[in-house]
Amino acid sequence: MTEFSSLRGHEPQFPGARRKSLNFTTRDVSRQSDLYPSSPSWKALVDERPAVLQGPSHASAGFQFDPETQRATLQQEEELWAQANPPSKFGYTVEDFLVTMRDGDKILVKVYRPARPPVANRNGESEHKGDSPGPTKTLPLLFVTHGGGWIQGSAVTEEINMLRALIKELDFIIVAPEFRLAPEYPFPTPLDDCWDTLCWAVGNSAFGIEPTNVYLAGSSAGANLAAALALMAGYSKATDHLAIRRRPAPWVLAGSELNLEVKVTGVILNVPVLCHPDFFPTYEFPYVSFTQADNTLLTNAEMRALWNLYLPSESAFEGSNPLASPLLAFLHNFPPCRIYVAGQDCLRDEGIAFAKKLKKFGRDVKLWVYPGVPHTFAEFDDLKETRDFCTDLVTGMKELMAEKPRG
Repeated sequence: MTEFSSLRGHEPQFPGARRKSLNFTTRDVSRQSDLYPSSPSWKALVDERPAVLQGPSHASAGFQFDPETQRATLQQEEELWAQANPPSKFGYTVEDFLVTMRDGDKILVKVYRPARPPVANRNGESEHKGDSPGPTKTLPLLFVTHGGGWIQGSAVTEEINMLRALIKELDFIIVAPEFRLAPEYPFPTPLDDCWDTLCWAVGNSAFGIEPTNVYLAGSSAGANLAAALALMAGYSKATDHLAIRRRPAPWVLAGSELNLEVKVTGVILNVPVLCHPDFFPTYEFPYVSFTQADNTLLTNAEMRALWNLYLPSESAFEGSNPLASPLLAFLHNFPPCRIYVAGQDCLRDEGIAFAKKLKKFGRDVKLWVYPGVPHTFAEFDDLKETRDFCTDLVTGMKELMAEKPRG
């Protein structure tokens, strides 16, 4: 793991006495390319289990996903994982809600609550007492948007990717919408579903959420949605170009004030999708990871196929929309952010560029890079990088919680 720290004005560096030191303040493409070759632990895993990389070739330019097949396969895998790893294993309970969206459709939303003795908060004090937080005991909201390329996935996807590490050590009210999926519901419906659910959660006093202590988190396409939600929360005036997306239907707010403001305290972006490849600002940032990734877990052809399902051909210009490609946005209001990037990932340079752009805007950002592992590396528990990631994820979350402005 290589860590990049940029906290308001410091030049981004990749320090580490035991690792090659990399400095991405220049446009030295070769240095980012050097993050791609397989790490010793990933190479050893593939040598031992070659089936990890076997299957139909996804490198061809004309590759297309079959969403139904993808969903069925993933659902089977996640059901097995969920049976062996229920939230109670990590000290949480989960409850299902059906929440009405702005167009009248309902989606499933999972709400996780601590059901264990309290862990210490950022001040070392007990956050709540008893078996679960009562209505007068408030906790931070962790709003989680799942990965799956916008075409598949569920809350369990993020239990595997991130939540299992976070909920072992930290207490939140976690809200995870199972938004409607592309291609049946392309952009902006998944994003609208997430925004409507976020407003519903923040406006629902029964959950015991601290309304000024809201964190967003997601992996892959879920990180894309989390970044877009953070942008939407940063624009609150009726004249803003994002205002039309920000207004959920009145019933979504569950009786709260219709002028509810969502104030995001921090954002976790894990292996994020942050820019459509046709609109990446190559004039400003190096961009070699997309062409490098032609034989790994998530190839460039697969990623382009996912974009084509999220943004159908008749709306392809939406790839330049900052709510689809957050890297293209003005980031002057972006909340404190922690970013985790895999070196052998076609999305690698998007995450690095986003961190650099946040730094240019003077924002609080920290980036961790894991050289030589693919997009989905965190699914492999026996990888050293996965263990490092779990530790770093908790560290990043604790940093965000410690930096929360005192009211």
